[in-house]
Amino acid sequence: MKSTKLFFILFILIFSSSAYATDYYFCDTGDDNNPGTQDLPMKSFEKAIDVFNKLLAGGSVNLCRGGVFETSTQQRIASWNCSADRICRFGDYGDTNKSKPLIIADGVTPFNFQDSGDAHADGGYLLERLSLLGKNNASAGIVLFNDVNDFVADDLHIENYGICFYLSPKPLLPI
Repeated sequence: MKSTKLFFILFILIFSSSAYATDYYFCDTGDDNNPGTQDLPMKSFEKAIDVFNKLLAGGSVNLCRGGVFETSTQQRIASWNCSADRICRFGDYGDTNKSKPLIIADGVTPFNFQDSGDAHADGGYLLERLSLLGKNNASAGIVLFNDVNDFVADDLHIENYGICFYLSPKPLLPI
């Protein structure tokens, strides 16, 4: 009987700790091998998107103010953990006297919210206090495709894209 109770308590402790949302931090002075804390931030925008796709509900990916993040990799963003009740945030952190984090996208869409295949509702996303700069024929700053719901964009600067914000019933980008 004691071993059953001990097993149950251990099970609860192990799995309940993984049920909490986590905030991850990125800075252009960081390293992708870091744990993503404020003191030891990760670095690349590609890693930030990868982490965002795996966030638990209510988690966040935070880019340092004054930081510059370059990307030339097209990535999809889709998470079924996030929801209108437990929003996942992609935004800024740090000294508010510094400029918003700058994401420079070389020929790609930095925020490409779409899953692959048939539509599966996903959403509960917040993008806030970011600057997006396109170069080399970047088609769109933000794409919402394939049943994205509960999306909020707040205090964004989007510049030098063919389309700043694209809502699509069909793909704009290759799947």
